[in-house]
Amino acid sequence: VRVRPDPNASTVAVRVLWAAPMRSSLELMCDVTDPQDRLVATAMTEADEGTEEVSITLTVPDVQLWSLDEPNLYRLTVTILRRGTPSDRVETAFGFRTFEAKDGRFYLNGAPIYLRGALDQDYYPDTICTVPSVAFLEDQLTKSKELGLNCIRVHIKAADPLYLAAADRLGILIWAELPNGGVSTERSRGRKERLLKGMVDRDGHHPSIVIWTIINENWGVDLVHDASHRTWLEERY
Repeated sequence: VRVRPDPNASTVAVRVLWAAPMRSSLELMCDVTDPQDRLVATAMTEADEGTEEVSITLTVPDVQLWSLDEPNLYRLTVTILRRGTPSDRVETAFGFRTFEAKDGRFYLNGAPIYLRGALDQDYYPDTICTVPSVAFLEDQLTKSKELGLNCIRVHIKAADPLYLAAADRLGILIWAELPNGGVSTERSRGRKERLLKGMVDRDGHHPSIVIWTIINENWGVDLVHDASHRTWLEERY
């Protein structure tokens, strides 16, 4: 499920994708609940045999924006019904917010914001790349906010979804970053492209993510001397 909320239009666009074409027709129901767990929007559509993707747009009244001080989260539930009986369900949280860069400033929900960030290597003493627990993450992010930080850059790795969900709940911005390759070859660039698409597809609904890095510093590329490397970066951007 791909979710794209638009606070200006008070809508949420939902794309439901299947791994293979549907073998039979079915019904698809989308429900949106607000931060107070009230049902605020619902829609039903049909997916015919052979369908691989369905798009639905729902209108959400009285949108509550996600912010650092009020990290309001909505929940989308997509239910598959076969002959009226639910057979599968997917849930995901999302938030309404805007983030812009213009005139030399960043703007969150239209208000200028000064980023006070820190880099998180996202390694852990006992588990290395595996997050120890949700409680550990929440404690780490809460202490970051108490220190006066409002942004965390997860360094050259795809963060665990638990990390991003904790940032969504607690109201702290995330600077996401594509891992580095050692050299730039056709094969390594292809892997980067697939990984970048996978990160955006998987994590694009997180309101906490406001920046995506494609290349960290100059690792694995020669942007100064190689025009093809610059062209590749421009195209990915």
